Amino acid sequence: MRMKSITAAAAAGLAAVLLVGVANATYAGKNGRIAIVQRGGGGFQIWTVLPDGSDSQQLTTQGFNATPSFSADGKQIAYLSNGGAGGQYEIWAMNADGTGQRQLTHLRGDAGFPSFSPTGSRIVFAGHTAASRKDDIYVVKVNGGRLTRLTKGAGNNQQPVYSPDARRIAFISDRSGASQVWVMNADGTQPKQVTTHKVTHFVVDWSPDGRRLVYDDGNPGTPTAIFVSNVDGSGARQLTRGGTRDFGPRWSPDGRQIAFVRVFGYSSTSEQDTFVMNANGTNQHALHKGSKQLVPAWQPLP
Repeated sequence: MRMKSITAAAAAGLAAVLLVGVANATYAGKNGRIAIVQRGGGGFQIWTVLPDGSDSQQLTTQGFNATPSFSADGKQIAYLSNGGAGGQYEIWAMNADGTGQRQLTHLRGDAGFPSFSPTGSRIVFAGHTAASRKDDIYVVKVNGGRLTRLTKGAGNNQQPVYSPDARRIAFISDRSGASQVWVMNADGTQPKQVTTHKVTHFVVDWSPDGRRLVYDDGNPGTPTAIFVSNVDGSGARQLTRGGTRDFGPRWSPDGRQIAFVRVFGYSSTSEQDTFVMNANGTNQHALHKGSKQLVPAWQPLP
């Protein structure tokens, strides 16, 4: 199963396979703290740092925790964790300071890549039950409860992320062959393919104004890059280049910057750093160095 293999590989530090995915929307606001995932403390833990990389604060302490996603008001974080009784990957939520950790889903299969709706009342995520081997996209209320399945049919559907106006969801699907960027209505209807490339895409995010998409572009074991395009896929422009593997892009709440992860090599010991650049690709610089899982998350502030 693709999600299980991805998360297991990430837990082992195999960036070549990639757990990418916080698939979290970046909502408009002032630039707050940046959530990253770093190995340590008996597993992979979620930390936050200031936009200059200082003042590290650890939020989780045990097990495998990943793919953090801030709510639009910046007060909550949704994430993947295996901290429940069964040890499966499920969707959890907590306050932005790490308090109030609670499990929301009980798929007993795999779940990950959560994204808050703009109102904060719902979380969209990808996963599968114990009886299924195919990833689909679901919605759960922020207080847990019954799940609503949005995708059906062929292919694995992953990394969902709400548009800022809550009307659409961007996601990654391999239903047409290679994993490509798709957009559908928030109720799962009218899915439309955005990219038609021969390479693979792993993570997509909306710009805070909802006019553009940012995504990574490449195949496992090869150099990858960050691209931006219009929502319909037109006007695509490459932002990073140089032979590294760049993954997991996330807009800043003010729309002026993009955070991403840069991997220097193709082994489980390759250096894996969080980078920040201007939204036009200039001024690329390391925010936080060290072995981390992919995909940062940026906190919006009022």
